Amino acid sequence: MTSQAPVPTALPPSLLAGGKTQDLAANQVLALTGESGLWLVETGELDVFAVDRDADGRPGVRRHLATVTTAGLLAGLDWPADTAINIDIVAISRGARLSHITAETLPSVSDPAALSSLGQALDRWIIGLTAGLTRFFALRSAAILPLAPGASVTAAEGTLIGCPRGLIWALVSAGSARYLGVESLAAADQPLVPLTHDSWLTADQGGATLVGYPTASLMQTPHWLARARIFHRVWLQTLARSVAHEALAEERRLDRRNGETQDAVDGTLTRLVGLVGEVVKPSPVHDPDNALAIACAAACKPLGITIEASPLMVRRRTGDRQLTVEDVARIARVRVRQVALRGQWWLQDLGPLVAFVDDDGQPVALIPGGDGKYRRQSIDGTAPRVIDATMAEDLAPMAWSFYAPLPEGRVTVAELLRMGLRNQTADLLTAGAAGIAGGLLGLALPLLTAWVFRDIIPGHLDGQLLQVGLALIMAATATTIFKIVGDVALLRIEGRIAGRLQAGIIDRLLRLPSSFFNTYSTGDLALRTLTVETVRKALTGLVLSSVLAAVFSLFSFALLFWYQPAAAALAGLLFLLVLGVSAWAGARQLKAIFEGEAISGNINSLVLQLVNGVPKLRMAGAEDRAFVRWGKVFAELRARMVRMRRIANAYTIFLAGFDIVALGLIFLVMAGAAGTDMDTGSFLAFVTAFAMFMGATTQMGRAVIQCYNVAPMIQRARPLLDTAPEVDSSKTDPGQLSGGIEVTGAVFRYDAGGPKVLNGLSVAARPGQFIALVGPSGCGKSTLMKLILGFERLEAGGIFFDGHDLRTLDIQAVRRQIGVVLQSGRLMPGTIYENIKGASDASVDDAWEAAAMAGLDGDIKAMPMGMHTVLTEGSAALSGGQVQRLLIARAVVARPRILLFDEATSALDNLTQAVVTESLSRLSVTRIAIAHRLSTVKDADRIFVMKDGRVEEQGTYDELMARNGLFSELARRQLT
Repeated sequence: MTSQAPVPTALPPSLLAGGKTQDLAANQVLALTGESGLWLVETGELDVFAVDRDADGRPGVRRHLATVTTAGLLAGLDWPADTAINIDIVAISRGARLSHITAETLPSVSDPAALSSLGQALDRWIIGLTAGLTRFFALRSAAILPLAPGASVTAAEGTLIGCPRGLIWALVSAGSARYLGVESLAAADQPLVPLTHDSWLTADQGGATLVGYPTASLMQTPHWLARARIFHRVWLQTLARSVAHEALAEERRLDRRNGETQDAVDGTLTRLVGLVGEVVKPSPVHDPDNALAIACAAACKPLGITIEASPLMVRRRTGDRQLTVEDVARIARVRVRQVALRGQWWLQDLGPLVAFVDDDGQPVALIPGGDGKYRRQSIDGTAPRVIDATMAEDLAPMAWSFYAPLPEGRVTVAELLRMGLRNQTADLLTAGAAGIAGGLLGLALPLLTAWVFRDIIPGHLDGQLLQVGLALIMAATATTIFKIVGDVALLRIEGRIAGRLQAGIIDRLLRLPSSFFNTYSTGDLALRTLTVETVRKALTGLVLSSVLAAVFSLFSFALLFWYQPAAAALAGLLFLLVLGVSAWAGARQLKAIFEGEAISGNINSLVLQLVNGVPKLRMAGAEDRAFVRWGKVFAELRARMVRMRRIANAYTIFLAGFDIVALGLIFLVMAGAAGTDMDTGSFLAFVTAFAMFMGATTQMGRAVIQCYNVAPMIQRARPLLDTAPEVDSSKTDPGQLSGGIEVTGAVFRYDAGGPKVLNGLSVAARPGQFIALVGPSGCGKSTLMKLILGFERLEAGGIFFDGHDLRTLDIQAVRRQIGVVLQSGRLMPGTIYENIKGASDASVDDAWEAAAMAGLDGDIKAMPMGMHTVLTEGSAALSGGQVQRLLIARAVVARPRILLFDEATSALDNLTQAVVTESLSRLSVTRIAIAHRLSTVKDADRIFVMKDGRVEEQGTYDELMARNGLFSELARRQLT
């Protein structure tokens, strides 16, 4: 919340007596440097700028500080001439008339009304200067210790002291403090500086004691004008330091930009050199942040994830803290999970990992090889080394695993298969080789059968019969081994595909725009999400096994042609017949499956609603009606399942009789080809090979039906795969927000052709400002909240964060800096600490601090388990007010830059609401509140009154009440 400036009032004529009136044309400059008087803006506006001067006195960059409007005050800045600061303060007119108030006139003013009006005008001037100055500083994240008029506070070292509302003059009576953490003020100098919500004092070593004075009290003391001018000196020196720091930061930014350009050029040249020769390995990396980025890039490469490991990517991190794996993942838009390295983990396949050396924290990439061994890939350019027990002991016990996201945009089934099968060539070749070897060994049975009945039995060769038996045992053993090898390879393939696809689907689900979830119920959406896993099981289970069976059958089919081409041709026709009947049965089931999948989604949603609504059903005595509704839908599902089972039973009967009929047809063909010479051994070999071939044929027929069964499931999952995520690579990271929000000309409707919910709405909040949205139900307040959060998209107009269009920003990065509390917010099952912590990395101490700000710490301490009290679904153990305070604590625990409250204190009593309001006012955070209670919006810096999707009125509480408009009408309903 920014300081709310006093309502402008006219200055008494006595102050203006003897002063000159001056008309300024548009863009005319009024120099404030070196002047000692004041100027009253009678009409028009002026913009105040700080202008740099070079060594020759020529003006340079302009920095906007404030805008002074009608009834505002401008003050001359006559700091000592020996002040070595090359900055001028000027006011540029937009067309204004000024009245000059001389410095000689001010000390003689004794009229209380004149002093009050002058004090209010002076407060507005100082508030504007302070707001302009603090734009050059990072927003404070710590809460402030409030200083009240006439009060004294003692602050420990590092404590921030400020004024939540209005303006107060702070006198350092003991110790020392730094203005905005920069300019030191010692008690020996008796410094007196004004504090607003935008400014603060930081207690120095040894602490500081401060006394607060209102402007009215200051103006009743002798030499008050001289003491007020001291602030101008402190303000200017602080401005000069911030400008110098900004210039240094700009110089460093340009150096970084030049370095990044050179890095890009070097990278391009390296890739070009790699086309014709060996690329030189990079030199050891000394920057720990860049080292971590390189390690993450190496670990993600086998997963097909490209992470930019250049210094450019590293410098995109926010704040001054060291880069973490989670930062890299967030910048690269991938998911990570921390895993424990337990037991002989290096002998297992855990996927690529990023670990840290236990001694120095150096990041390393752990890459699994095709031989089942992990290799440690350092970032110093050395060759990868195979990890053994000794090397594993040198690593920290925790590592990070990465998960690849699905491709941006529409995802096809082919892309899913490519993603699942990536880097699985070794296992695919193993499974294929095992299938071929098993197929070849499978020929041993028919061939040996022919030998036995053709040569061994007629010749009474008992010794060779023993050899055949041993050969069959060896062939069976080898076939079993190859089968196990192939199945293990398939299991590895299936496991990797399952992990990649399911993680990718859940990640995709979390990245979808919120409007997507309005289309589907919870149960239906859960079923659609799990459908992908069902399809994966079908394709990698029966279908993949059938492919291997087809490999086996090819050799049997070739053997059939060797013995009897005519009968083999019939076998081929029977194979096609089975596939055709399977396709017909699958097609007949298709419609029932489509309808059944849709009904299953409806049943899941209905059951979920019934379970959650059991208490309400009992209160209404509506259990029977609920059962009837469920039974009606369930009966429809069962009817379609019966239709599917009938077709499936008919198909099963077909297969049961098909083997006998097929064998009979084979015998007929072979009898018709009596002219051929086929002995008993060859005949039995043919029959054995035919049985093996028909077994594979039956399995492939079932696979055809399975493919038809998964077709409706794929269609059910299509919305998940077709809907584009709300954030893609074209969106930019907003960095650290200051809290400025502007909505301009917003037009929105929920349905095309429907009524406009917002119709040209414009609302703005400066960083740290507290604004309130009020108005009758249906005027668009909650809709505006959804639009700010990016849940919906405007038809026209724009939403800007710190001047950046929301449509160009990474909305998830924006939301991470916003705390939201809704009237209908719900708690999660878990402990109170887990509910307050939410998705942040807040500690228990942070949770207690947040609970205190929400006025909930006393309630939590009274619970037996305190912060670790377990809450169940529905939070029946807490009152409505406690739930709201817990949600408020969750919203503020991460110190967001923006807070959005939608009737967030509706269940709080006035005393508790006052505690919450006071706590939040100490934070440097922009607050946007939707409320109907006057106590919630009364202290807002600005109130926007909405009606029919537009801003009907805006102003402070007192201004709106004085207008007798819509707001005063709404307020009087509560006051009477």
